Amino acid sequence: GIDTKILGYDHNWSLHPNDVGLPGANPGYAKALLDDPEAKRWLAGTAFHCYSGDPSAQSDLKAAHPDRDIYFTECSGIESGDPATTFPDTLHWHSRFLTIGATRNWARNVITWNLALDPRNGPHNGGCDTCTGVVTIDPATGRATREADYYVLSHVTKFVKPGAVRIASTVEGNIW
Repeated sequence: GIDTKILGYDHNWSLHPNDVGLPGANPGYAKALLDDPEAKRWLAGTAFHCYSGDPSAQSDLKAAHPDRDIYFTECSGIESGDPATTFPDTLHWHSRFLTIGATRNWARNVITWNLALDPRNGPHNGGCDTCTGVVTIDPATGRATREADYYVLSHVTKFVKPGAVRIASTVEGNIW
């Protein structure tokens, strides 16, 4: 009686340079799983992260397997090369590639990662030390600072309600 859904892949839209040589980091694995009838029967769909590639990879997979769902399960803001532009860079990138890009390419959801970090972008156990949180919490003061991810999520959740349906659209020039 458990309604748990199994997702057959949970990684980037394309191979990231840091993934080379890592087992299971091949984005083609999602399609290979869904191409296998025995594996496919157990899978509700696949999941993606944002750290390499483009959300159009989701549409390619959906075209090959329209009977399976696409989930978008992880993306974190990243400090820009110029710290003064981190906020606007994240705001623009997440709006374009997550809010619009992931959903335009069949994602049933968008999850932002990490929820809360300290001013040094921690704690973390390896991995990304330049990733930013939805909020930054200063342990010395307890003060929470809303970051760009917060405002992207805030804007979307104000207007996109549970049960909403995506309507197809096209891109005209730079209008996303």
